[in-house]
Amino acid sequence: VPTIRARYKAQRDAMRAALEQHLSAGCRWNTPAGGMFFWIELPRALDATALLPTAVAAGVAFVPGAPFFVSSGHDNTLRLSFVTVP
Repeated sequence: VPTIRARYKAQRDAMRAALEQHLSAGCRWNTPAGGMFFWIELPRALDATALLPTAVAAGVAFVPGAPFFVSSGHDNTLRLSFVTVP
């Protein structure tokens, strides 16, 4: 378990650095203290589901966040895993 925790922490920190470098100021995310995912909120005008094919074509996959909510209006959210990438 300590080896996996250290690996996941390094991967989390690398993804956080990439998010800070590449996402616009209009995006927000949490830095997870546990778990395996970043929860990202894009600017309101963006639809994560509509962006998914473009992201996949560029080698990035994520899960659109809207299905995780009971109410509508969260089309601009996504869940991004940091443990499945080296």
